[in-house]
Amino acid sequence: MRERELSKAVIQLLQYEENKGNLYFIRNNSYAGYLSHSRNAPGHYTRQGKKGCADLIVFFPKILPSKVGFNCSDGIAQFWELKGNGGKQSPEQKEFEIKIGLLGFRYYLITELSQAERLINEKGVA
Repeated sequence: MRERELSKAVIQLLQYEENKGNLYFIRNNSYAGYLSHSRNAPGHYTRQGKKGCADLIVFFPKILPSKVGFNCSDGIAQFWELKGNGGKQSPEQKEFEIKIGLLGFRYYLITELSQAERLINEKGVA
């Protein structure tokens, strides 16, 4: 599966679970492009987010949600990097993975939709 297709499928899955109140996610690095000039300044290329940061940050409650919202004092944050067929991490992405791990967070390299489904199931929300 190409990365664009994988990204679309994973984001749809996460949005479905978020709509049910089971998790919350942030899509990171979702814009890169050319900004036109303004006030006599030349245009330039810009990118949102830190270089190497994971594509998605996924937040899970430590326990299952109640009918009125999450019933937990602390939760779990995971960082998901999406790669399509043959995709490889950049040196910056590998460095980010190491830094996140040293801080005690989990980093996952997602190459198939089934991996995302498994991670959601492990949290008891699917």
